Amino acid sequence: ESRRERDAQTLGRRLFALFQGARVLPQLAAALPPRRQPVIAI
Repeated sequence: ESRRERDAQTLGRRLFALFQGARVLPQLAAALPPRRQPVIAI
């Protein structure tokens, strides 16, 4: 049971990090010198 809870917490953190990354990614891409268009597939 605690194993399942831990998996759920890990999944939640992973999703949270994914959302944070999705918000920060465009800003990072804009800050970087434009070489080529990055293809971001989710």
